[in-house]
Amino acid sequence: MAGPRPIISSVPLQMLYTTNIWFFTFWWIVEFAVFIWKGYELPYPSSSWGSEFFLLWLTLPIECIRIFFGMKGNLTEQKFPLIISFLMSLPTVGITIFFLVAQTYVLRVEVVICAMMCVFLGLEFLFGFIAALNFARNEPFHT
Repeated sequence: MAGPRPIISSVPLQMLYTTNIWFFTFWWIVEFAVFIWKGYELPYPSSSWGSEFFLLWLTLPIECIRIFFGMKGNLTEQKFPLIISFLMSLPTVGITIFFLVAQTYVLRVEVVICAMMCVFLGLEFLFGFIAALNFARNEPFHT
């Protein structure tokens, strides 16, 4: 009889996901407040503000689902939830880069927090990829 299976879930990945829960909350609240301020103080084209504000609201469910599946995949040592998390990170990265460089008005505070968000997403992708490789390598072979 074989001994107990070693735990191979990634502690750094779990720490990143847990920290990102707090950072994403901070990022979203700051972006929301900045969008409200920009809507009142800056002359936006009529359709721009609404579409950019919609993108901000769109990040909320996407990022929550992404973090949930990433944490679940890491803790249960399963590849499929991590793959879902990887796929869900693509729209989040795209929207964050849009907020970083392509929205109508980009403030310095947005540059800083969006760059930090991109760093979080990149690190989570890197550590998640390494964890998924470990899970695949340590998966029992069924005959």
